[in-house]
Amino acid sequence: MSEKQKGCSFPFKQLVVDYEGDILPCCKMGGKKLKLGNIKSMTLFDAWNSAEHRHLQKIHSEGNWKSNPVCLRCMESMGL
Repeated sequence: MSEKQKGCSFPFKQLVVDYEGDILPCCKMGGKKLKLGNIKSMTLFDAWNSAEHRHLQKIHSEGNWKSNPVCLRCMESMGL
């Protein structure tokens, strides 16, 4: 299985903090629906190591990203 078939690389390389301080696992529009926390009450370290973020990493590394409706929509929009 190729890397593209496995899943998105964003959960493994970055976090995004938006203008409201929300910490997101990616910079795509759907990322807002996958909010990990807010910079006012959570560190980036804690967001990176959160159960929610680890779960996103797991489903993408195992090729199970279709189980997440937000990731499914995004990946399908990219033709994957």
